[in-house]
Amino acid sequence: MSLTDRVFRPLAAVGLVGAPLLVLVLPPVLSSAGDFATAEEQFAALAGGPAEYGGLFVQAAGALCLVLAALGVLAVVTARRRGIVPGGIAAVTGVVGGGALLLVLGIELVQGFVVAEGTDPETDVALALAINDWSVFGWLLAIGTLALLVALFTAALALWRTGLVRGLIPVAFVAAFLTTLIPMSDAVAAVVPSVCLLLPCTWLAVRLLRPPTTATPVEDSPAHVEAGTPAV
Repeated sequence: MSLTDRVFRPLAAVGLVGAPLLVLVLPPVLSSAGDFATAEEQFAALAGGPAEYGGLFVQAAGALCLVLAALGVLAVVTARRRGIVPGGIAAVTGVVGGGALLLVLGIELVQGFVVAEGTDPETDVALALAINDWSVFGWLLAIGTLALLVALFTAALALWRTGLVRGLIPVAFVAAFLTTLIPMSDAVAAVVPSVCLLLPCTWLAVRLLRPPTTATPVEDSPAHVEAGTPAV
């Protein structure tokens, strides 16, 4: 078994599941942010109370999983010499997306600290909202989210090109993206599209964790000579 099969395939599998699970699926379940209509209501409710950092650390782990997935998939497709272009795109967008998400989470960690540990709730909430409206924060969030989606899709496309996964895996990713266009309540919209994205990622991980098959050499057989055709 090669180094790629022993190391990078498991890393890619863990990353492909961990990135959507930890960044998109679990945080809405663990956080109470969905109970508030606006960010101002959320910050006002958290002012002076215990800060909720659990969801941020979960997402930080997911951002690291995204980097693992991107680099692991690139190693796998490079070893198989197919799907290198989409694998390279997945690697670049995965690293960029992971970095952007970590910066976003760092800023959100500061927001949580300011609101929870500050002594003037009104001023603290205003500062947290100002950070929310900061253009740099908005750009980092947009880049991180878009890069996450692009990295997962191109990683799936790269693995599909190698033949490790077959069927309609790329179509499953497109279908997951299209679920965001379906009208649904905020609570449902925070979970359903993410779960739809997690499902094909899990299938990719299962295929990566399967032991690699060793190709059996095909023995040369005598050429078939049709009846009535003289042998040369």
